[in-house]
Amino acid sequence: MLSEEEFIEYYHTYHKLPNGMLSTGKRPLNEKELKTRYKKYCKLIKKQEQKFNSIIEDEDSEYISDYIKNQKEAKRIARELDPHAEVFFSKLTEDETTLVKNMMKLSKDFAIIDHAHIFSTGTTPQLADCVENILMLPRCVHHYIDNYLNPLTITHEAITQEQRNEFWIRFIGIDRWHNLLELKRNI
Repeated sequence: MLSEEEFIEYYHTYHKLPNGMLSTGKRPLNEKELKTRYKKYCKLIKKQEQKFNSIIEDEDSEYISDYIKNQKEAKRIARELDPHAEVFFSKLTEDETTLVKNMMKLSKDFAIIDHAHIFSTGTTPQLADCVENILMLPRCVHHYIDNYLNPLTITHEAITQEQRNEFWIRFIGIDRWHNLLELKRNI
């Protein structure tokens, strides 16, 4: 979680709020508004942490489903294969790499390397435990692409589904993309 100072600095640097929070209006937020938004941000992060912790606590339960167990195993294998998101970073230009690494420095949360499902588990649950459907990404990039925002610009402008797919194709390669489409069709 960002400190209040980091939150405000992020806003002043990028002219938007972190973590996908919306900043409505055409005029810049004043200090009081930023403090209010920071409190909302803290509540959101705490809620996410509680949800994550409850999942962690349930991992060893005998009642956990095979679906979750299989997905967890796929994530473990994906992390083992690419713990530092080298596949992702290998597809970036030098400037893009610098941008992403600077975003990662903004907070410990942004720097975490996440398991990102190329085809989401919500819309394609049958691929949730498919290692090929998981790409290791810095959390900041994972957040932006999941929220249909350009992960490789400072402004993180909105992107379409087609543009989002183009990012995935760029990050994983066209052959892997076609393999996933084929798996999706056959399941």
